[in-house]
Amino acid sequence: MGIAYAIIVGLGAVLGTLVPLLITGDKKIIRASAEAIQYLVRQIKPLDYTHFDQTVRQSYSNCRIHREPWYALKPKQVGRFANLGEFAASILGIASCHGNGFVRAEAIRELGKIQDGSELPFLLIRVNDWVEVNRASARELILGRARTDYAQHLVTWLPLVLRLKKIVREDQSDLVNAIQTVLESPQARPALSSGFQSPDRYVRWFCYELALSTTGVSDLDVLQRALMDRDPFIRRRALGSAKQPDTSSGDTGISISAFFTLRNWNV
Repeated sequence: MGIAYAIIVGLGAVLGTLVPLLITGDKKIIRASAEAIQYLVRQIKPLDYTHFDQTVRQSYSNCRIHREPWYALKPKQVGRFANLGEFAASILGIASCHGNGFVRAEAIRELGKIQDGSELPFLLIRVNDWVEVNRASARELILGRARTDYAQHLVTWLPLVLRLKKIVREDQSDLVNAIQTVLESPQARPALSSGFQSPDRYVRWFCYELALSTTGVSDLDVLQRALMDRDPFIRRRALGSAKQPDTSSGDTGISISAFFTLRNWNV
């Protein structure tokens, strides 16, 4: 899992100390604790958020007496986290992993008020909540963000979107399809193209597949970038989309696949 996963483990280790202070501390301590928590949360890679929910729940379930303020958090107390300004999303995200389903529900509701993309990973996690009403709430909020002006945020969190295809608690294929439809639109092409640089091969494959399936044969930039990708499956997929010379129309130009073959590029 690498460094990012180690940060998740570290986050779990310090939550037991920091999170109760969000409830019992004075303003200075609350801000310092929130800032420290947000720093850790922001170091987590998108794919490693799949471990976030379990890590948070384990962090406060151990040594309950010491962590009682967080364990005993009430739904009506969640609203105070929404007043933490730039730290709100991270803290509400942690609250959305609370063991109390009513606390999670309130955290989901507060996260829904944030519209800058920082709420997305936590909502995507809660789409697989074990309480049906919480799943439905998170799902509705995600669907409301399936729009072109949110495309870049959706691409950033594609590892969690693609994970929805694998969950068995409830079929979310239509949710994934709704996001896919947005990313297929011409307005979302800049955001989709940013996914070509993702360190996650599955994200790159997904983005290239959408781009190669919807682009015209004249869009050489997508083909060339795909043909230069380090993943051989992406390069092979690009070759399958490469233009072939149309001799019947007098087009004797060299095909994209031949262009790279003549230069001894491995595909």
